[in-house]
Amino acid sequence: MRFFRAGPIEIPKNSWSASRCFTGSAGICPESHNASDGCATPVAFEIARIDQPLLEEERQRFLRPLPKQSFEACRLGQANADSLSLVRFDTNSYSVPTKYAHRQITIVATIDEVRFIFEDRLIARHERYWGKQQCFYDPVHYLALLERKPGGFDHARPLEDWELPVCFGILRRRLEATL
Repeated sequence: MRFFRAGPIEIPKNSWSASRCFTGSAGICPESHNASDGCATPVAFEIARIDQPLLEEERQRFLRPLPKQSFEACRLGQANADSLSLVRFDTNSYSVPTKYAHRQITIVATIDEVRFIFEDRLIARHERYWGKQQCFYDPVHYLALLERKPGGFDHARPLEDWELPVCFGILRRRLEATL
């Protein structure tokens, strides 16, 4: 049996073993008991100090090595994308590409980003927002829809704050003039 030294421990006189005074491991291990240790004073015994080589041996025997891959602290969940290609997570809505509307999406949320996975593919990634009741659109997710409905360019909510280069405005005016 191995003990760790924490210093002397005092036990009151009326305790369960107040008839002897133990020093070291004499009271616990009979083979190291010395006859001069017996006394009628409060019980005091010391626990052996930590043995460094022994500690290293036990550490190697009982502690497992750390895994080779890093652990990603994240929150997993599942949700369905609605008709607007939005997935709700933590009271906020995040966009996914329109072809994933009405599909079940796996959500992987870390402290700084939210990833959306369909089957085995990453389909969208957004910076995580910790506020409440907000919608976050990525205009690129709605380009396939704009190919079919080009009139939505002026009125689509996901495209309201989209800053396009000046050349796209020139191209658009030329295309509208030819129609």
